[in-house]
Amino acid sequence: MRNWYRKCRTHHNKCRGTTSRGQIAVDELHSLPLRVIDVGPRESTNDPRLVDTTGFSKGHWVALSHCWGDLEFHPLKTTRANVNEHMRSIPFSTLPKTFVDAIVVTRALSLRYLWIDSLCIIQDDEEDWRTQSREMGVIYEHAVLTVAAS
Repeated sequence: MRNWYRKCRTHHNKCRGTTSRGQIAVDELHSLPLRVIDVGPRESTNDPRLVDTTGFSKGHWVALSHCWGDLEFHPLKTTRANVNEHMRSIPFSTLPKTFVDAIVVTRALSLRYLWIDSLCIIQDDEEDWRTQSREMGVIYEHAVLTVAAS
């Protein structure tokens, strides 16, 4: 997968900076979402953590597309009550397998950041949800890879 990704980013014009809307400006291509999960370096065994990217100008990320399912099966989410805790650490023991798998894929590609809606949008903050949910299409489109859990 790492070799496919590297080949794609170096040899395919479409993967080097175009989208369905046409050519992406260089600075837009790498604009990070407001919050991402820092998974650490490839060899890391540390717990991931949520980071606010204010002040970060560029970066690459993987996005996870997943179905939340029924209410009793909703995944771990960031709320006003736990956002500071998530900024320090999100213990692997609290993450569903789908999220852990997405972290493994992100690290395997030697990428540092992962975007998961339930963790990167503060779910009980109406303004944050409204603002960030408007960006979801761009977040998925500009991710270097979207992992789909079905």
